[in-house]
Amino acid sequence: MDFKQIEAFCMVVKHGSFSKAAKTLGVSQPTISAHISTLEKELGCELLIRTSRSIFPTDRGAILLGYAQSILGLRNKALEELSKPENRHTGVLTIAASSVPAQYCLPELLSAFSERYPGVSYHLHNANSMQAVDLVRKGTADVALTGAKAENTNCEFRSFTKDELVLVTPNVQRFRMMEGSIPPEILYSEPFITREGGSGTRMEYEQLLRSAGIEPERMNVIAEISYSEAVKKSVAAGLGIAIMSIHAIEDELESDKLLCFRLGRAAMRRDLYIVMRRNRSDVSTAALFFDFVTEYYKR
Repeated sequence: MDFKQIEAFCMVVKHGSFSKAAKTLGVSQPTISAHISTLEKELGCELLIRTSRSIFPTDRGAILLGYAQSILGLRNKALEELSKPENRHTGVLTIAASSVPAQYCLPELLSAFSERYPGVSYHLHNANSMQAVDLVRKGTADVALTGAKAENTNCEFRSFTKDELVLVTPNVQRFRMMEGSIPPEILYSEPFITREGGSGTRMEYEQLLRSAGIEPERMNVIAEISYSEAVKKSVAAGLGIAIMSIHAIEDELESDKLLCFRLGRAAMRRDLYIVMRRNRSDVSTAALFFDFVTEYYKR
């Protein structure tokens, strides 16, 4: 049984005529007859009742007709979908993003992605890194942009760009007198403002500090704050110092509200990640965005 036989059978039933079916399909009448004959032999039953006035299906032919129409409908739908250009992808892409990629990467990425796929709209969730990963794991979000990785989540993490974490201080005389870098031990004496648990920034700088011999548990933590904007304002007001992404303080550095330093000589660098469930379709909008983001930063 092949598509030509099925199509010939459906057309004969539709028009009640071999000649009309042949004309519709653009083939000869003997070709239609041969298709029907071969189909009846293969199935071992008569499919059509022929009278002098019309042609209509037998009981078994009527059963086949329902399946045949479904088969042709699915074939036509598949051909239609596959013939669409990529830029006709439509629908809503749900993205979860932690503060740094949400504020400093996502606007540019969405603008560029929309130029290529104008039919896609977006629903954004702002969350810390671990919350964003959990939204992807649960299927609430299609993809996530985070500042840290998580283990055992059935998610794929792909680094798309680098970020640098710096020590941020108020712009006061005693810090202005320091140049370039500050000894890491200052974290034991100065009041320190930390991000909340689950923050990718916090997870990364605690790991980097431990590798440099600094114990986060001994730091002089004065406040735990969930939002980077509130952290910046608290530092500027003199509550304490903090470790933040260099991207998050660009405006404050330019306006001289804050100062930034490296801790010691080595830069604290981290990866920013795009995250997607491992079992997502390779042709889904989420997969397109996943690949687009990683390629965008290779330009």
